[in-house]
Amino acid sequence: MDPKSLRQISECLLGDRLLLNVEWLNDNPAQWLKHHADNLRSILTRYPELSVALELESLALLPFPRLQTFIVACFQTQPQNEGLMKTMLAYQQDWLRLDSVKRLALTTRIKYKLHQLIPYAKIESTIGQEMLDQIIDLDIIHVAALIVQFCHTGEKAALLHAKQDKNVDSDLVDLLYALLCSHKLNAVYPSLLRASLKLSEQTGLFPRLLIHSGEEVVVTVNNCSGGAFSDVHQGCFEGRTVAIKTFRNFSSTKYDAFKARLLFYLRAYRSEPIIWSQLHHPNILPFYGIYICPHERFSLLSPWMDNSDVMDYLEKEPNVNRQELIHDIARGLEYLHTLKPFVIHGDLKPNNILVTPSGRACIADFGLGRLALDAEWSRTSLFAGNDHYFAPELLESIINPVNSSCSPAVKTLATDVYAFGAVCYEIYHGTPRFFEKKGLLTRWNAIRNPDRHPCPKPDKMLDTLWRWVLRFWSFNPDDRPSISEFVNAMCPTPTANPSRFTNYEWEPRVTRCSLYDQNGTVKTTEFRDFRNDDIIIALMGPTGTGKSTFINCAFGRNIAKCSNSIQSCTLDVEVYGCFHPDKPGRRVFFVDTPGFNTASGTLSSEKETLKRVASWLIETYKQDIKLSGILQFYSIAATRMTGTDRVNLEVFTQLCGPQALKNVVVVSTGWEELDSEEVGVRREAQMKGASPEHLKSVRFQRFNERTAHSAWGLIDMLDDTRRPLQIQKEMVDDGKPMNKTSAFQTIRKAWNGLSMSAKTFKRGKSIR
Repeated sequence: MDPKSLRQISECLLGDRLLLNVEWLNDNPAQWLKHHADNLRSILTRYPELSVALELESLALLPFPRLQTFIVACFQTQPQNEGLMKTMLAYQQDWLRLDSVKRLALTTRIKYKLHQLIPYAKIESTIGQEMLDQIIDLDIIHVAALIVQFCHTGEKAALLHAKQDKNVDSDLVDLLYALLCSHKLNAVYPSLLRASLKLSEQTGLFPRLLIHSGEEVVVTVNNCSGGAFSDVHQGCFEGRTVAIKTFRNFSSTKYDAFKARLLFYLRAYRSEPIIWSQLHHPNILPFYGIYICPHERFSLLSPWMDNSDVMDYLEKEPNVNRQELIHDIARGLEYLHTLKPFVIHGDLKPNNILVTPSGRACIADFGLGRLALDAEWSRTSLFAGNDHYFAPELLESIINPVNSSCSPAVKTLATDVYAFGAVCYEIYHGTPRFFEKKGLLTRWNAIRNPDRHPCPKPDKMLDTLWRWVLRFWSFNPDDRPSISEFVNAMCPTPTANPSRFTNYEWEPRVTRCSLYDQNGTVKTTEFRDFRNDDIIIALMGPTGTGKSTFINCAFGRNIAKCSNSIQSCTLDVEVYGCFHPDKPGRRVFFVDTPGFNTASGTLSSEKETLKRVASWLIETYKQDIKLSGILQFYSIAATRMTGTDRVNLEVFTQLCGPQALKNVVVVSTGWEELDSEEVGVRREAQMKGASPEHLKSVRFQRFNERTAHSAWGLIDMLDDTRRPLQIQKEMVDDGKPMNKTSAFQTIRKAWNGLSMSAKTFKRGKSIR
């Protein structure tokens, strides 16, 4: 088998784009898996030499079948590696002897063994790292399909969640959690999350990635606070003070009376780390991981809050702005209620709302939190929590379960909203609603008869807020507004001095992983998920000017691939999201675009690059999403401004158009590579002088310190006035094809110039 055939096999392994449709996988995993097997069959039929070593029926049962196929194909061209191929085929036979669940549990170990063979197979030199990554991506989608099929099939689902050998269970828990962290599997995320929660509850095991060793955590103060089933200690972890929440060890027979309730809380406690670790928002308490205590008890780690909960904080700081605290709580609750799948907190009360060092409120304690549609859990959790914050339908089911009009009672988004109204009242009043009425039945009668038991508006609460609270307390849950309605109407974007940079209040250890080997990668967002107040910034510029480096500086960690070579690391439009460090609740999205490189590319490659950028811009524009601004990058380290640089700027100018250039900041990078600042100043002046006429009116700014402070300072220069780009108006409003746009005509003109120069050079050479 020659190199050309190997390339063709790799293209066949990636050729069926339908297999990348993860939404189809989620709707019909069996059909997806059949299509996947048919595709593999066609490849083995087309290349019968592969069938000598591989059997379709066996291959389709194994994780990473495409990577295995290509490794075998490579080894068949390398007689010196015949022994390695036999070793790999022996691995396959060992894996096939296992049942389907145990084989699935070995996924990560199988990937590790295959990766050990990749250097010997010389895959990267044959097809390149990019194509290898794409093959692995498709294999991981196949793993997700196997799991989703298990979840959709009753008998297989029971088999997946049944306790097995502890090592098998632990590997399965790790695998499911790793898949959760892949943004490429967003369509099956709800199925994977539910499977992960159920498996952890059944086995009592947690993803090992979340667990810290005992040597890393030191308890400094015991029993600082606690509840009915857990205690909170103060401790030290990686140089920061942390809260250590520990589930109590109930072994005495005196607890038999509430054994069922105890078992429920234990199940809840087992699911809390996985749910909590998936939540990332300024108004949600961060999760630092799991600490296994002596005697195998486990604890949950989070930042220590000196300000304690919201009521303790108000007692110490009575003059703070209570409305802002309520806005913080609302934003956190809205985040939970708009997740996919949405999360019901189930126990919202002041004790579970903590206050950060800067005085911002954040929601904590997700032990009773569950996913949408998990009705069984919601019914079981009815008696868990504080009834002062229970909605009428929950109280009615407790007091009169037989005749309850809403039996069986469940906790819902509407019960969370009712509890939020109760929290708002208590923040202003100081005590819960009807706190003076003793006994559950007495409070229930007061809630049922508001005319006989009026509840006056607390002092200093605004009338507008009070009207919302009364709506939250509507007896009929269908009459209660959603938390998003409240946020949109009542919660403005927090004001902040844009020139001041505030460090993140907490920097949790990166605990998320994936089979893609991308630690801490932030999930991208779909077009439909953008909100009106999101800050969306496009990063443009030639290859190698530092766009990805800028993103990494803004995030404070490496999440975007960087390279010093002329080959772009960004081959497609990539979107990275985070929260503005100085504007809690304000989301910022960086749109990292592939760079043009007229000097070393081809006209077709430049057209393809423009097509990728334009496609993203067109799709967003059709959804009425406009950019907040653009950062155009260039390197000051270049000894002179080349023709390529001028072409890039001209293409950029034509892509934006005169109006959108008002949203542009031109960013110079590479200052650290210069011998002196004076050299950079001269080149900066040359750059400004040689820029296209329209570009001379835009702002130029240096990115000469690779720090988060410098990155966010640049971002805050954009005024967030949204204007459509010229290419968006040309292709959507005017209906022009891409090759008729101003940007493409600029690329064509540049290539025509290069072509004429090349012909002139050849003529001169032949004459000589």
